[in-house]
Amino acid sequence: MFRKERTAPGNLEAALYTNTKGHGKIVPAHGPTTIDDEQGRKPQKRTSPDLNGERQKGNIPPKGTSDTMNTTNTVLRGGGFHHVAIRARDFDASVRFYTNGLGFKEKIAWGEGAGRAIMLDTGDGNYLEIFAGGTNEPKPEGTILHFALRTGNCDDATQRAVAAGATVTMPPKDIDIPSRPGPTPVRISFVKGPDGEIIEFFQNELT
Repeated sequence: MFRKERTAPGNLEAALYTNTKGHGKIVPAHGPTTIDDEQGRKPQKRTSPDLNGERQKGNIPPKGTSDTMNTTNTVLRGGGFHHVAIRARDFDASVRFYTNGLGFKEKIAWGEGAGRAIMLDTGDGNYLEIFAGGTNEPKPEGTILHFALRTGNCDDATQRAVAAGATVTMPPKDIDIPSRPGPTPVRISFVKGPDGEIIEFFQNELT
């Protein structure tokens, strides 16, 4: 068998190629780089798997996804929310609110001045994206009414948000969503963030 042998500095390259049987055939100690046999036929080069082909067949996740990602949406080959984006009138204050106050972590950031932006991990790989350049002008209600953050303790999350500067618009309360196939018990609250964004803290065991 082939093995690495102790060697003095300067002979490292030789140590990687060692033959203990004395047949004069030298191969790397970490294993051959070609496929050979005992009959002396021409070695064949090892081939790499066709990853792009496997991705197209759906056998492995697409680039940019994790093997452990729950890819239940076969149409999008991934699915789930990636991020929600807001524009902040005070960029630094908004970042502090979500990082120091709610425990979000910076993932990436870019730009300068009014062109700054940051993507914050909410805790499970979904992100909040904050853009600078907002104004103090009133913001008419758009299509998005609010965004909800999953929490294991609605009351504690609400208190942390208030301590960080949020305003409560609905205190924590237990409700039963009249859903199908049966009611879904949840505990929720709503607060208003630094830029008027409505944040819901959502605690439940089912969804």
